[in-house]
Amino acid sequence: LDDDATVAPCVVGDRCPRMLHIRTSSDVTLNEMNILNGKSYVIYVQQVNGFSFLNSSLTNSGVLGLYVGHDSKASTNVRIQNSTFNDNQTNAVALLGVSGSSVTDNIVSNNIFRRNHWRGQWAVAARYGTGFT
Repeated sequence: LDDDATVAPCVVGDRCPRMLHIRTSSDVTLNEMNILNGKSYVIYVQQVNGFSFLNSSLTNSGVLGLYVGHDSKASTNVRIQNSTFNDNQTNAVALLGVSGSSVTDNIVSNNIFRRNHWRGQWAVAARYGTGFT
């Protein structure tokens, strides 16, 4: 999947659409995928039982690469393995809503991360100062 490198990526306030939004599903596997130049949140996973990102690459994401998020719509049985994450503006992977009952329910292993989070996009809370994280 390639979202065209000649088009500029988005920033948080742009409200650009997600490239892939996977929600309220089960047993979703992205295997041997090469995903390039997504503009916003590239892969957004919500309330999925059994999500796998395997043997794949995610390069040059706009706002965020692979997001498994929101505690009110948590996912479980998440596997992110044997993949490469390069040059993503902010987080290559963000796990903000993943639940499980044992240490083997969710696994992130054998991945390579290069040159990610090179741009801050969220304002620092005023009590901590100024700028972007």
